[in-house]
Amino acid sequence: MDLKPRFALERANSGEQRIHKIIQLIRESAFGIHDLSRCKASKKGEFYRMNMPLELGYDLGARAFGGKKFASKKVLILEEEQYTIQKAASDLAGCDCAFHANDPKKVVRVVRNWLVQEAGGSSKIAANSIWESFNYFMGWIYDDLKAKNWSADDIALIEINELKDRMDGWLRSNPIKE
Repeated sequence: MDLKPRFALERANSGEQRIHKIIQLIRESAFGIHDLSRCKASKKGEFYRMNMPLELGYDLGARAFGGKKFASKKVLILEEEQYTIQKAASDLAGCDCAFHANDPKKVVRVVRNWLVQEAGGSSKIAANSIWESFNYFMGWIYDDLKAKNWSADDIALIEINELKDRMDGWLRSNPIKE
């Protein structure tokens, strides 16, 4: 599988509305992954987040109404606990949502397994190998950037395209072991 992640933040043009970037990404992508686990308010008086459900709605709408081009689009819906999203969006009852228990390692496993199933073919790389490689990369990039006089704040706020490019380069030199 040679898949390339896409993000609305890959373009920072303030003159372009983010929703238009997201719609374009939906049009250009055969796969959509939507994590709805951060939609609810965490404390009294806090607003719940509606961006991810809105984006999921666009993706499902493209699949339903976008004609032949989008009919085969694959969508993964993630939630923190199994069946909780159906309490807020009962129209999703019957959808095979995946849950991750708020565990990043489980997120990797769920997404990896879904991509193997839906992108076709098989992968010889275990979810644990992906997780270990990611953590090794994160340590490496921190040390590398610190050695180049980046501050901790600079590193924490690295631009997404730069991070992706550095990750791609690192993976070429350090392929994930089977």
